Amino acid sequence: MARRRGDLWSNPPRLSSPLGELRPHYDVVVVGSGYGGAVNAARLADGRRNVCILERGRELQSGDYPDTLERALREFQVDTPDRHLFSPSGLYDLRINPEMSVFLGCGLGGTSLINANVALQPPTEIFKHPDWPVAIQLEAYRGALGRWFAKAARELRPAKLPAEQSPRKLRALKGIQESLKHATFERAPVTVEFQKRGKGGTPSERATDMFPCTACGDCVSGCNYGAKRTLLTSYLPMAWRNGAQIFTEVKVRSVEPYRIENGDPYSRWIVHFDHLGSGRERFTAKALSITAHTVILSAGALGSPEILMRSQAQWGLRLSGMLGKRFSGNGDVLAFSYKNRELVNGIGFGAHPPEGSDLPGPCISGFVKVSGGVQSSDLLLEDAVIPGALSPILALGFMLIQLSGGAPRRVSERDFSIWQILEDTMRGGVKATQTYLAMVEDHDYGELVRRGDRVRISWPRANRSAPYREFERLVRKNGEELGGSYVPSPFGPVTVHPLGGCVMGDGPSRGVVDDTGAVFDPDGGVHAGLHVCDASIIPVPLLRNPLLTITALSERAAHLIAQLVP
Repeated sequence: MARRRGDLWSNPPRLSSPLGELRPHYDVVVVGSGYGGAVNAARLADGRRNVCILERGRELQSGDYPDTLERALREFQVDTPDRHLFSPSGLYDLRINPEMSVFLGCGLGGTSLINANVALQPPTEIFKHPDWPVAIQLEAYRGALGRWFAKAARELRPAKLPAEQSPRKLRALKGIQESLKHATFERAPVTVEFQKRGKGGTPSERATDMFPCTACGDCVSGCNYGAKRTLLTSYLPMAWRNGAQIFTEVKVRSVEPYRIENGDPYSRWIVHFDHLGSGRERFTAKALSITAHTVILSAGALGSPEILMRSQAQWGLRLSGMLGKRFSGNGDVLAFSYKNRELVNGIGFGAHPPEGSDLPGPCISGFVKVSGGVQSSDLLLEDAVIPGALSPILALGFMLIQLSGGAPRRVSERDFSIWQILEDTMRGGVKATQTYLAMVEDHDYGELVRRGDRVRISWPRANRSAPYREFERLVRKNGEELGGSYVPSPFGPVTVHPLGGCVMGDGPSRGVVDDTGAVFDPDGGVHAGLHVCDASIIPVPLLRNPLLTITALSERAAHLIAQLVP
């Protein structure tokens, strides 16, 4: 049930329908409900078209998100090279690979449910890179891409933390900027509500009520206070109000070209799927299926390539040789300054009511932009909060580093001892630990490869280029100045911003899809009615949190796809 906020209740309508209401045919089937899928469903469902969304995760509402370690552990699913562990529809989706792991959200709304909300527009120069299609480059030179970013921002409504609020972690981040040359500090625009709003405004605003942020710090375990503008409180209600049907716990496995001799010239694709909620996926039961005129794959940078790879293997779908190539972690790097002299209150409140005057604030409140470092590389450094429910896992990671002998040089043994970590955890978390999220200018790429029925990441040199070493030196130096100890990610190279795998390009020799997301047929042209629209189409790292870019490119694609769907 929804969580109470003072004398108010947040009771948004449930958007998903029982699978029994699924029709045998749709004009548009959208696979996935992340930023790409939600935008396309909202824009293409206009009363004339039958549109449905197929989402593998569950529908969660404010109050449903884990706020204790016990509840959080029940929401984990872990995909390893050997097997998939735990619930296939768990909220926290961890993909473990020896060279690069990925942390994703699984639910109606995708990773928007558990991201850090940062809505930054990349520099225009990013879109002038020759790996983008010429159409995107031209719009960048002409300033025309701005219209799509503006359209995305009108729905997501990013805002900056009010000036009267200054969390300790944000002040510590500002201190880094003051100690550096060629660095600037700004408060980050985040998709968080800081003021009470009514029911007026855009269609998405009218579809759900929002509440002001409590500064609890638990953004990335899921907001239980109705303050986070996820896709579940923006584009998805718009799609639902416009008539789109939404089905959860549906995992799409492949898409098959529809043979015209079957008698229905309007059907172009057969969408094969499993219903996770029924338990069918545990057996070898034949996948369920529906037909569609247009299919939009928006299953993310791992999901969409995996569906296409299965479709290629099972149905002989002709695809570009670029499928799986140019996979990027967006230069993500995670690190910590452990046990500083002063508290930074970088731990969320979890199950405890957020009380007091010194609260952590949103997961990310600001960023420092550093220019002109090694090889003239750029760096974006952000503050962060560890959710209260997950803080014991972080402490466990620190202890594993210590036990394995992998802890880097530290100020003293006492600062980074197992017993000190245990004591800190028992007192409510490592509240003197500063968490850093950064994006470095990484020009290296991995590759997605199919192993059996699943996609894996192959990237022997992940996170080994000079910009990562520069980041480590910066955070290590800053940690020493704060009296703390530099600690790398206990989980190895990991990204929360996977990009690529179905990249845009001008023709099948340079990309998997064109600038609208239409899938190339290497024999000529595109596969009519088959599109990809999500993080997988982005061909270069953005050096910014990508949610606003994915939304803007999806707005652009939806506008163009709408002209192709009767």
